[in-house]
Amino acid sequence: MAPRKHSDGRAGTAKIVQVDLASPDLAALHPALPQVLTRLAKAPGGRRKLEHSLRVMANVRGRTARLVAALHDVIETTDLTLEDLQRMNFPPSVVHGVDLLSRRPRERYFVYIRRLMNNPLARSVKLADLADNAVRLRERAPQSLHARRKLCRNRAARRLLLTAQPSSPRPPEIVRPVRTTRSPLSGGVGDARAPLRSAHRTG
Repeated sequence: MAPRKHSDGRAGTAKIVQVDLASPDLAALHPALPQVLTRLAKAPGGRRKLEHSLRVMANVRGRTARLVAALHDVIETTDLTLEDLQRMNFPPSVVHGVDLLSRRPRERYFVYIRRLMNNPLARSVKLADLADNAVRLRERAPQSLHARRKLCRNRAARRLLLTAQPSSPRPPEIVRPVRTTRSPLSGGVGDARAPLRSAHRTG
């Protein structure tokens, strides 16, 4: 069941997701998806990330967007790489979307938002991600200055994304087949092709 939404489009109270990784619905999206989500669930903090990813997936439309939503925290949270997703035969458009939504190490937050904002696929998933994260932040805000600051950042990012002028999706870039501890990324700010490995940052 998708989370309840307010009249302004914000997600309502985040519901506990009953996760069945053996569900044929997940395998129908992609045969490797249950395997990847199992890896996510077993990572530190992964159960919460898994439930969040499935709520985001429930709030986007289309197979490609749903796959990107399900996978959007996988690179930052697990030891999987973009190359691994390619080898599992996820479509190039999905791998590219996950790339855009994965924040580089030491990448400033609004540099990250601007990097993805003109891609319609990444933009729609990020808006759903922000809406779900805002629920928890609003619940914590009365007691936490940190949560209030992150909620302000969340709202600013949402406004920026809503005013973006999405361009036509460019052809997905093929990740170079160079094996590192994390897969090399293309399109980083300042041509930063840093391996993707960073602590999770709530969107």
